[in-house]
Amino acid sequence: MKYLLFYALIGGLLLLVGCQITEENVKQLPQVKALLEQYPNAKVEVVKYSEANVTSFISKLKSLCGSQMLIKDYTAVFIKDTSSKLLIGVWVDVPNKVVECVYKTKIQLSPGQCFTTKDCPSGQLCDDSLNRCKERSECMPIISNGNSATKADIVFVGDGYTDQASLKSDILKIVDYEANNGYKGLMAVEPFRSNKKKFNIWMVPAGNSITYVFNAYLNQQQPEEKSSLILASRCSFADYKVIISKKTYRSFAMPWQKSIWLSVGDPLGKDKGRTLLHEFGHAFGNLADEYVEEAFGSRPQLPNCAPDIQTAQKWWGNLPGTGYNQGCSYTHNNIRPTPNSIMRFQYDFNTEFYAANEQELQEVLKNYV
Repeated sequence: MKYLLFYALIGGLLLLVGCQITEENVKQLPQVKALLEQYPNAKVEVVKYSEANVTSFISKLKSLCGSQMLIKDYTAVFIKDTSSKLLIGVWVDVPNKVVECVYKTKIQLSPGQCFTTKDCPSGQLCDDSLNRCKERSECMPIISNGNSATKADIVFVGDGYTDQASLKSDILKIVDYEANNGYKGLMAVEPFRSNKKKFNIWMVPAGNSITYVFNAYLNQQQPEEKSSLILASRCSFADYKVIISKKTYRSFAMPWQKSIWLSVGDPLGKDKGRTLLHEFGHAFGNLADEYVEEAFGSRPQLPNCAPDIQTAQKWWGNLPGTGYNQGCSYTHNNIRPTPNSIMRFQYDFNTEFYAANEQELQEVLKNYV
């Protein structure tokens, strides 16, 4: 619904569209100042949407603004008041200096969203940075082996876990610290098994507070990366982050962020310790995948997927137990060092990292005591 209150606001915004619209210059508009005086806790946010972004939510935008909204670039100004749950949206076509839409609406909170702690279930509080409910407890130790300054600290963020006991139980299963629980997980395989005292394990309960988004590259709904990592930062000293999720999606790692998104199912799948091993190979050792999946294109990289035999000879030619096997990252032409490994098919419980991969992991382990 449009309100007459905002037609004066439109004129002021048009004075700004010749330059960059920012939060600060929007706040200087007399009409916005008046709104902020009426709603002193309101936040102003300026967001630029590309044509590709708008395509994904054009139906929703038309329901708020009307059928005149087209698929094109917009700059949106949002004024959000948490106490009244009021949202004011102004959508501007900057190149044409036209305010296309102004609306005022009450925000309907979905489960897990919040503006204040009153919106959250008992035992949770509202995280203002995420507008999501989270467990009151934050960074909790599970396995402690010493000072974080000299250890490799791994934090597990529990996505979809509503109680701390089940989260801790699942983490202990897939970490498999004593290598005797049948999961053949992270600490059950070399070189981690011999170096397990170099690691501290922590957890952050997140309940249902993590937002899911669509990843076009993997064609799936998955946890939103930024909000996941903000939660992981509750353990500010953590070197490696694992988002452990009950929901089903294809697990993946981002080595440059030393982070893993691990889908374990509900109940926990018996093979998820092995999935953790594979993804930790990416996050910890920057190891390449050793399987073939042509849709992802060719991405050879050190230390375990060479573009040709000549390069492979330079990388691991003198290393016992290695050879030249076709197929890795993600085409048949690339060369991997062993017929199989955890980076190729982790679900064979007898498979290990083997020489080339293990050598690289050992180099990283030298950074910890």
